[in-house]
Amino acid sequence: SLAFAQGESITLTTYYPAPFGVYNEMRANKMVIGEADSSTTPASSFDGGLTFKPIDEPDVFQTFERGTMYYDNTDNVFKYSDDGSNWQAMGGEAIPPGLCMFKFSGSCPDGWSRNSALDDKTIRGAATPGGTGGSDSHSHTGPSHTHSGTTSGSGSKVVRQNLPPGGVETSVAPPHTHSFTTGASGTGPTSSVSSWPPYTNVIICCKD
Repeated sequence: SLAFAQGESITLTTYYPAPFGVYNEMRANKMVIGEADSSTTPASSFDGGLTFKPIDEPDVFQTFERGTMYYDNTDNVFKYSDDGSNWQAMGGEAIPPGLCMFKFSGSCPDGWSRNSALDDKTIRGAATPGGTGGSDSHSHTGPSHTHSGTTSGSGSKVVRQNLPPGGVETSVAPPHTHSFTTGASGTGPTSSVSSWPPYTNVIICCKD
């Protein structure tokens, strides 16, 4: 008997990397989360880097899974979904620009700038922020005033010697008082003194 064979060709289309797939293990030297276009979302400049393309809050998405995360382009923080309907900043709420803090040593951290306009200033609560006032020193001016009082005595012995020869007369004054009043039209200011209570120096850092 005779056997005949007919040739057949098969075309396989593969993707590297695959656009969809489930992997038991994946290893990559660098990885980018975002657009595939390297001109808009370049890879990390160092090995082992993971880069997220910054995006605005994805409220246009109809649904998203709990645990989804992205890098927020406005707040410059990573955010994640805690329940599938809300976004939370990783590590707590994002720090709003303009928020200030006291630092007792060192310099301001990255993303914060020292507000030198607040040097040598104290803080006063007010309904509207930004007002200034006060002074580093002060003095006092005394008003016009008088002093009054009395003096007293129990008497004194007086010897008079202007009598005829051989004669001496003595007398004793009775107890008495003297009243007095001093006046003044006012006094000048006292010396200028510091208005500062005991203090400790800090630097004031404000979020960029």
